[in-house]
Amino acid sequence: MDVTSLHSRHIVVTGVSRGIGRALTDCLAARGAKLTVCARDQARMETFDEHPNILGRALTINHRTAVQSWIADGVAAFGPI
Repeated sequence: MDVTSLHSRHIVVTGVSRGIGRALTDCLAARGAKLTVCARDQARMETFDEHPNILGRALTINHRTAVQSWIADGVAAFGPI
C-alpha cells in the first residue's frame, strides 16, 4: 500500500487532543484518510469540527455505550474501519 495516499482508509485514533495522537491524526488526515477520533478534552476536539474527513467526539473510552455510539457514527459516516 502506498502510504502517501490513504483516501480509501477509515482509521480510528484515540487520545488525539495532543502529543502522538494529535500528530498521528494530522499526518493521516493530510494523506486523505477518513478518521474517527476521540479524546477527553471537549475544547480540543472542537478543532476537528470543520474537517470533512474527521469525525471527532469528546469521550472517555471506558464508557462502553458512548464508545459503541461513537464507532457506529464513524462507520455510518465513512464506512468500515
